[in-house]
Amino acid sequence: MKTWKFLFFLCLIVTTSVAAEIPKPITLIFDDRAITLDFQLQPELLQQTPVHFLRVGDMKIPLNLEGELPPAEALLNIETEFVTRISPENLRATLSEMSIVRAPKQSSVIISLEGNDIHFEGTPHDGYEINMDRLISLLDTAIIQEHADVRVPARKIFSSVTIDEALQERGIREIIAVGESNFAGSSYARRTNIRVGANKFNGTIIPKGKRFSFNEILGDV
Repeated sequence: MKTWKFLFFLCLIVTTSVAAEIPKPITLIFDDRAITLDFQLQPELLQQTPVHFLRVGDMKIPLNLEGELPPAEALLNIETEFVTRISPENLRATLSEMSIVRAPKQSSVIISLEGNDIHFEGTPHDGYEINMDRLISLLDTAIIQEHADVRVPARKIFSSVTIDEALQERGIREIIAVGESNFAGSSYARRTNIRVGANKFNGTIIPKGKRFSFNEILGDV
């Protein structure tokens, strides 16, 4: 009598596909401004991320392998797709170089009164504190669904301000607005006029109830 011995092998069938199409630009929307991420010009903002599926007939069931292979208890058909997603590290590095999200340059701005002159110490700087994990998730979704913009989950932050008590008594208690201009392309004469004019306005106090006159303060330049 013959005895037949059979050796069964449990197989793990793995297939891999790669989707490397560069997404269209995505605009980051802040409360008061917008920044566009152009992945053609900034390919470092992207990475190829593996996504695993269990193939059962016509169904694809997502798997979270966490770097491990599943136990070989049955005939398994595992499909792996490399999809385009945001690179968290490079996005953080890119945004950290932008003044809009950089931490305030001064921990405090001091406004003091010396005689009739107001003096400012420090440079006021506003920026945004971004929920990066949430932003990365929103950007990944925008890439998948081909959205053109993403509203950034962020909180606006300002430099703290210390104001002389005498000024506070006169109603000066906060920095209302900050503006910046660049006149680097202007002629020497125009830049000189701007500097002289700005010095006349610097530290000027407009009493409550009084009318502001640009021409009276500027005078002849």
